[in-house]
Amino acid sequence: MALPVHLTYNVAGCDEVSCDYALLVVACDPRELADVIKDHTGHETQVNEKLVSFTIRTTLHRAKRCPGSKFAVRLNPGALDSNDYSVYGWRDEVRARKYDVGERGEAEEKGGEAFVVAYQMMEEKLVGADREVVKAKIEEKLEEGLAKSWTHFEVERREAELLTDYFPHFELDDLRDGLPWAVLDNQGQRATLYVSSFTCFESVLQCKQYGDMLWEQDQVRAVMPGDKDAPIAVIGAGPSGLLFASQQLVRKGGYTNVTVFEKEGVFGGKTRTVDLTTEEGVVVPCELGTCYLSDAYDDDLTDLSDMYESGKLEPLGGPNMRSIAETPEAVGSDEEEHGVEFQEWVKRKNGGEDWKTDLEAQAKVFAALLKYKKIHKAVMGTKYCMPLKKPERRRRLFVDDDVYEDALCLRFMDFLCKHGMAALEAPFLYTYEVQGYGDIKRIPAYYGLAWITADLAEGIIRSRLPIIGDGESVFVYDKGWLRLWEKIVERHADAMKVVLNANVLSITRD
Repeated sequence: MALPVHLTYNVAGCDEVSCDYALLVVACDPRELADVIKDHTGHETQVNEKLVSFTIRTTLHRAKRCPGSKFAVRLNPGALDSNDYSVYGWRDEVRARKYDVGERGEAEEKGGEAFVVAYQMMEEKLVGADREVVKAKIEEKLEEGLAKSWTHFEVERREAELLTDYFPHFELDDLRDGLPWAVLDNQGQRATLYVSSFTCFESVLQCKQYGDMLWEQDQVRAVMPGDKDAPIAVIGAGPSGLLFASQQLVRKGGYTNVTVFEKEGVFGGKTRTVDLTTEEGVVVPCELGTCYLSDAYDDDLTDLSDMYESGKLEPLGGPNMRSIAETPEAVGSDEEEHGVEFQEWVKRKNGGEDWKTDLEAQAKVFAALLKYKKIHKAVMGTKYCMPLKKPERRRRLFVDDDVYEDALCLRFMDFLCKHGMAALEAPFLYTYEVQGYGDIKRIPAYYGLAWITADLAEGIIRSRLPIIGDGESVFVYDKGWLRLWEKIVERHADAMKVVLNANVLSITRD
């Protein structure tokens, strides 16, 4: 019996190879295959034309921390607002992972060795752009940004970098038209599944849970090969590709002949771990891509970590973790130089005189949180990935009827303000923007709701309010993401082969 998918590729420019497959799984940005797939459906063409994305570049620097530097992470919202590749934030991995602490368990305000990841972003796509032109613009802004006083470290040398298209998503008109749910409805056509981040949201958690959800859909079951030895092609060895290939196809499906094609020389996609060693010989995992995890990851990632013996979640930071740089809320020369501590900044944004004792200011934030949790459940349901259907009114959830439409029609900050949750601007601004997901004043509300789940929102607020503060809500993978992918690839090597430096030249489907 003839197989429906015909794929031609080469590896690092070598001879072309043509193979037939029973199923195609697209786990990369579908726009990268716009000229590769020769027989797009009308829906696939629409998706390629409608997707928008950002370009993000991170650079890892070995540096010296200036004396008096207090914080592990610094965000500059004004630089992000400029939308021109300015350095908008950085993270000192040595301090964030608590390798630089004093006798009291607190980060010391002294100079020292730092491994710094600097972040730059612009709301324009990298797919199809001249990468050399983009890199030239980015380099100019990087030099300018690292020279500014708010960075507060001296770079010795660059160790690594990651330049990638980031956060492919749909704009407001296409959300209103239900395009993400049309993607779900069209899964399985022409023996093709789509599992990359544009289907749900950029984070690893959403990609994993979308794959779990997709596996249960009737139209997906209908196109799965009956022969467990049938060849299956997966395009993209990032989190969505490796997870769907290993967890759905191999573990749940029992398939034994899965090939994952990756254009880069490494797997992991937008997760990129680089280990650096301190002068004292301590190995520090440095994340250039996906870094922060909420406690929403606990069950999923703990299960994977236990299964593959790849590490565990550990709290990120602690005292002197976060500050906001170059903000009007800064008071005095110390805050102007080092930034305003995050908790203090949230208080000032909400008008509290004394965040430690002003219960009214704290109550304002907590009341907004309670409203957010109810609205979030009404719009998004109880799953962390996208709901199976376009948001619609749910019975017995007493929220305004217009929240459902507003989630698809308003920008996130406008949505919060309209529905009485403006007090969440400050904590949500940091939580959302530091990830590289864009400006909450410009991003569609639906994507803000997708990332800031009810549990994540509660964890952020509870850990920041002095009256109820109960520990960290942000975590990292203690061994780095790369360890997980290495273990998955190693464990399933007999059933799942990863081909690196693979240039997929053409795909046709019967």
